[in-house]
Amino acid sequence: MTATAPPLVIIGMIAMTVLFPGVSSELAAGESADQPEARTFSPPGDAAGLLRYRFLAPPQVVAGNRYPLLLCLHGAGERGEDNSRQVGHFRPLFSGKNRTDFPAFVVIPQVPTNQLWATAGWSTRTKAMAEAPSPTLALVRTLIDELVAKEPIDVDRLYLTGLSMGGYGTWEAVQRWPTLFAAAVPICGGGDPGRAKDFARLPIWAFHGDDDQVIALDQSQQMIIALESAGGTPKFTHYPGVAHKSWVNAYGEPDLLPWLFSQKRTKAP
Repeated sequence: MTATAPPLVIIGMIAMTVLFPGVSSELAAGESADQPEARTFSPPGDAAGLLRYRFLAPPQVVAGNRYPLLLCLHGAGERGEDNSRQVGHFRPLFSGKNRTDFPAFVVIPQVPTNQLWATAGWSTRTKAMAEAPSPTLALVRTLIDELVAKEPIDVDRLYLTGLSMGGYGTWEAVQRWPTLFAAAVPICGGGDPGRAKDFARLPIWAFHGDDDQVIALDQSQQMIIALESAGGTPKFTHYPGVAHKSWVNAYGEPDLLPWLFSQKRTKAP
C-alpha cells in the first residue's frame, strides 16, 4: 500500500522548492518533526560548495515574532557526509523543556571528512588564522545570511557554541566576525589571544576540563586572560578531574541557557 501525501502537504513542498532554491531538506527514516531535519545548502553560483546541516525551528512560530538562532559546531569525531552524527552532543540544548523554555532556530552543520572549522589551532602549529576562513566555515557564514533573510530570526540574538574542534571554530568565528554574534560558548577549544581586543565586549562563557589530554586547559585559559586584559568580562568554568568531554558538564549547567538567551547584541559605541 502506497501512502500519498495530502494535497496541502504537496503544495507546501512545492512552495519550499520555489522559495528556497539553494536549500533542500528531508527527514531521515524514523525521525519526527520534533527532531532537526537534514538539509543541504549550496550558495547560488557556487557549484563546488555544499553544506550539510541539521535545522530545527521553534516548536511554535508566532506571526510577528522573531526568534534567536543557535549555531552549533561539532568536534572532529563527528565529521563526515552522513549529516547525522554531528547532532548528538547538542541534544541537551534543544530537547524537552529546553526547547519550549528557550525557543530558537537551531543550526548544526557538518564538516566533511578531513576538513576543519578553523584555519589555526586545533591541528596546526600556529594561532594566527588564515586570511580566508575554511570552506565549511565560509559556507556557514553565507547560510546565516540566507536564513536571516528567509526566517523570522532576531539578528541581535545569534548565538554560537562549539566543542573541541568546534571550540576552535567558535573562537575563530568570533575573531573573524566580532560583531555578528550576541554571545558565544566555546568548549575545550582555543584561539588567537592576539585577536582578543577585537571581540573583548562579546559575552563569552568558556568551559574546559582540567584533565583534558586532547586539548590542554591553557588553550582556553590563554583566551580568557587575553580577553580580560583587553577589558572584557568573560565567564570561564573549568572542571577538576574532567577529561576531554567537558561539553557533557557544560551543556548540563542549569544557568547556561538562561544566561545565553538573555544576551543581545550591542552596538559598538
